[in-house]
Amino acid sequence: MALFYDSGRFMPSFDEDFEHMSWFRTWPNGPHHLHDVEPGGTVYLVRSGDEQRIMWETRVTRMVAVPYEALEGFADEVNRRWGITLLSIDMQPGGFCIGWMAEPVACLNRAPRALPDSLQHSLEPGESLDLDGWQFGSDLSAAFRYRWGLPDNDPSDQHFCTGRSLIGWFGL
Repeated sequence: MALFYDSGRFMPSFDEDFEHMSWFRTWPNGPHHLHDVEPGGTVYLVRSGDEQRIMWETRVTRMVAVPYEALEGFADEVNRRWGITLLSIDMQPGGFCIGWMAEPVACLNRAPRALPDSLQHSLEPGESLDLDGWQFGSDLSAAFRYRWGLPDNDPSDQHFCTGRSLIGWFGL
């Protein structure tokens, strides 16, 4: 399972940064996307928009998925589960949250590759190969995987999503 996530200004620069960082995504209702972030799962930290780069491949080490009615209650839950203080509360006033901490697997700084003609002709009408918005599906197209240097579909990879929006972060 994998998630493509644009961590905005909270992009690690070095391996050592990961022990002090975590990320979260909130929704006004839920639960959503629980299958995309789980311990041992892969999260690609990306730069979307004009930059279009996969910066890091990471492995989720800790994860929290909770509904919350108020920010204060959510902050208390994060502190109880992880022992950390919520530094940024740029999120829904109530809803559902998935948060995670990760360890670095590889610093990629990977730009998109040009498609060969054989894959160029296989694109579905309107198919985007960019790291923009949220895209969900049980598998990514061969063209998307080639463009980003991702491995071929594996039966254990059942859910992928790509994302741009930074919702917030937790810090130690």
